[in-house]
Amino acid sequence: MEHFNPNSPRNDSQAYFDSALGAVINSFPTFLSNEAFIQRCEQSLQLLQEHNCSRLLVDTSSLGVMGFEKKSYIERTWFPKALEIGLKTAAFLVPKDNFGKYGMEQANKKAAEEMPINMRYFHQFEEARLWLVHT
Repeated sequence: MEHFNPNSPRNDSQAYFDSALGAVINSFPTFLSNEAFIQRCEQSLQLLQEHNCSRLLVDTSSLGVMGFEKKSYIERTWFPKALEIGLKTAAFLVPKDNFGKYGMEQANKKAAEEMPINMRYFHQFEEARLWLVHT
């Protein structure tokens, strides 16, 4: 299993399971096409299921504007599937871009209000990682 090393650069082309953390980690660049965004999200679902994992760390710190299709997919498809798979805890790194931050908050809003998923927002990867370690 792969372990996160904060000192070495990662290939952002895919999500991965961090066995030391016991969590799926997914990082989003500033821009992904709708198709690539959905593929990345589906990959995280697959990893959650494969590893019988209930914890997720999503790095959206570089995320820019999130269009309607992406927000709709997260709200209507991704969160219900994640809950069904067993997601219980999710840490999100807040986008530095205000439009990205607003898009992420809107995409997560319904799940945060209606689903039994413990979600928290962070500005630093290490803060998010430590929170996941202790939940």
